[in-house]
Formats: sequence, C-alpha cells, structure tokens
Amino acid sequence: MNTKKIKNNLTILIIMILSALVLLFSNNTFKAVGPKTITISTAAAFTNYSKAYYNGVDTVTYDDSTVAVPSADDIIVISITGGNSIVDGEFISLGTESKPFAGELQVPYSGVDTFKLFNCPIFDYVTTDFTIGGAGTVKISRQVASESPAANVLTSGSLFANHVVAGTNSASWSIDFVPYSGDSDEASTFECVFGEIATGATVSVNFNNTASLDVERNDNAGLICGTLKSSAILNVTTSGSASGLTVTSTTGDAGGLVGKMEAGSTLQFDSVNNSGVTTVTSSTNAAGGIVGSLTDATMQFKAGITDYTVSGTVNARTSAGGLIGYYKNTLASDSLTLEKYTITSGMTISGTTNSGGVIGYLNNSGAL
Repeated sequence: MNTKKIKNNLTILIIMILSALVLLFSNNTFKAVGPKTITISTAAAFTNYSKAYYNGVDTVTYDDSTVAVPSADDIIVISITGGNSIVDGEFISLGTESKPFAGELQVPYSGVDTFKLFNCPIFDYVTTDFTIGGAGTVKISRQVASESPAANVLTSGSLFANHVVAGTNSASWSIDFVPYSGDSDEASTFECVFGEIATGATVSVNFNNTASLDVERNDNAGLICGTLKSSAILNVTTSGSASGLTVTSTTGDAGGLVGKMEAGSTLQFDSVNNSGVTTVTSSTNAAGGIVGSLTDATMQFKAGITDYTVSGTVNARTSAGGLIGYYKNTLASDSLTLEKYTITSGMTISGTTNSGGVIGYLNNSGAL
C-alpha cells in the first residue's frame, strides 16, 4: 500500500473542503442555522425579514451584506438611523401558528425606536420565551390601514400580539402605547394588547398608555386581553395619561381589562386601576368593569396592592356587572375578595336580561 500517496490525497481533500467553506463565507451564501443576531438598519430591512419569516424561505438579505436564515429564536437588534419608524407599510406581523417567534428584540435607547403600525400587531404568534432587550420597552403607535395593503399584511388585529403561546419561560414585557405623530391618519381604535393568551401561558405586562385610543373588537374584548385561556396567568400593571376609554365587543364578551377568562386562568392586579377605561359595552354578550365573563377562574392582588377601583358605564346584551358580567363558579372555594374592590358611586350598569352592581349574573354550584 502506498501510504505516502494516501496521505497526499487526504491532504488535497482537506484543502478542497476548506476552500469550499471559505468560498461560502466570502460570497455571503452561507445559510446560518439556529439563533443568531440580526442587525436591522432600515425599516425596509425589517420588512424583508418579516416576509422571509412568513414565507419560510431558506435565505433572505436583510441589508447589503447580510444573508441568513430566519429562525424563531433570532436576536433582532434595531439600529435604524434614518426615517421615523422601525417598520414600513409592508411589514408582516412576525410569527406563524407553526413557528411562533421566541427570540429577542433589542430596542434602542433613543433615536428611531417606535413601531408605527398600520392596524396590525408586531406579532401574529409569539411565545412567552420572547424577551425585550436594549431599552427594555417596546413603543407602539397605530395609524389607519393602507387602502391597498401589501400581500399578507394584516390590516386589523391586536396591538402587541394576536396570539401568545406558552413557552418554557414566563414572559415579562413592557409596552408603551404612544400617539401617532404625523397627521390625521392616527387610528381611532385598536383590538386589545393581546388578542388571546393561550392555555398554560404566563404573561406579566407593564402597559403605559398615552395614546388614548378606544378598544373595539369583533370577538372577546378587553383593554389588555380578549381571551385568557384555561390555566393562563396574566399579571397587569397599568399607567399613563389615557382616560375616558371605551372597550366594545361586537360579538363577544367585554371587560375593562379582559373579555373572557376560562377555567383555571388567573388575573392578577400588579397596580391600582390606571387603565383609563370608563365605558365597557358588549353588543351581544356579557360585560363587566373588569372582566366580561369568568368561569372557575381567579382574580387576585399582588402583595401591597389593596384596592382596585372601577367607575363609569357598563352595557351588555345579556349580563352586566360592575366587576364581572357573567360569573360561573363550580369550585368548592373561591378567592373573590370583594372588600378589595371599590365601585364608584354613580356607576351606570345596564343589561338587557341581568344587571348587578358587582356581578351581573352568578351561576354558583360551588361555594362563593
């Protein structure tokens, strides 16, 4: 056996492999796999990323020199120096049902730091593993949808995410809802902060609202969440100058914070009521000053929070209550501690079939 010849051939093979790898890197066609850092320097680049994510393509050019594969756990760094928005009118809300976004968004401390969205959320599907880095707070404003939206661009939806899916971790998100600075094109309504928080998901949200836009949704509606699914947990802090807000559901339940709470879910107040909501209306179902309908679920207070005050007007087609429109309890015990709530004198509550100062309709086969 010619050992020397074998060694020479092996050396040549190794050189050929290394040369091929160098070529892949040098011509920017290497397809990265797994989480990576993507620096977004223009709104158009973010749109390119969103389209690639939605379409599930193999590679996408984010700017003039970066080619990579969109991944659910990407770290997206916003570094935009021109324009006035992080996105443009062709941005497609991130995340799909089969691939919800679970990475990180690093927002800048100053400069171009606002998502000016055309009646669509940042995320269609996002998991509770998603984190906000950099300044730590996402700023969002809403303007009316384009008359001729680009393909696959949502023209309605929640403010932050239509669907929040349970991940490995609990989510802690800070969101600033700010007025659209431009002209008369600011939207008049939006559809909750989260459309739905899925079964088993835990979300803590600090929602600072200075935009003062009303909530209107063709489904369960609340300022923070439309539907809190079974065993989901939502911890809420509200702040901001917004006042006189209305929450309206045209086909579902409506609540000042949450439209509908399913069995085993939990709503925790991490602050006093700074939501600014004064009118809650359901055209077809139940409505409540805090929750539209609640089934075997829990409302509780963070340590140190001893009062939650509601005021204004509640209107419902079926059941209307100062705190909860429709309350179903089949549990042996319940944690609704009424002494911690204040219902302001003069609050107006009206339902076509059932109305109550605290609860519109109580279905109690357990122990309340």
